[in-house]
Amino acid sequence: MVPGRLADDASFGTVRLLALLTALHEPDPPPFTAIEEVDHGLHPYALDVLVDRLRAASRLSQIMVTTHSPTFVNRLKPSELVVCGRDAETGASAIPSMDSGRLAAAQHGSDLRLGELWFAGALGGVPNSVA
Repeated sequence: MVPGRLADDASFGTVRLLALLTALHEPDPPPFTAIEEVDHGLHPYALDVLVDRLRAASRLSQIMVTTHSPTFVNRLKPSELVVCGRDAETGASAIPSMDSGRLAAAQHGSDLRLGELWFAGALGGVPNSVA
C-alpha cells in the first residue's frame, strides 16, 4: 500500500482484519456482538492477533463468533468453545454437543489441539456425512 492512498490496494483479508479490530476496539461497545465466520479471508498468522483481541473485547461485551476453521479453533481454550451439532436421527440441534469439562478432558487425553480434535469428529459438530 502506498502511504496516503485508500485501502484500494489492500487485500480482502487485510481490510477485513482492520474492520474486525476496529469493531473490537470500540470504546463503548454494545452489550452483545456476533460475528459470522470471524476468520473468513484472514491469513492464519493473523488469527493469534484476532483471538487476543476477542479475549480483551469480551471483558467489556459478550462476543459470539462462528467458524468452520480448525486453525481458528486450535487457538481457543475449552472454556471459549461451544461445539454445536445435530442429532443424526431427528435433525435436532445439540448445543453444546459437549460441555467445556469434556472438551478439556478430550484435549488433555490427546496430543491433538481442539481444532484438530473437532475436525477429526472427536468433539461432535461434524456433518453426519463426514463422520
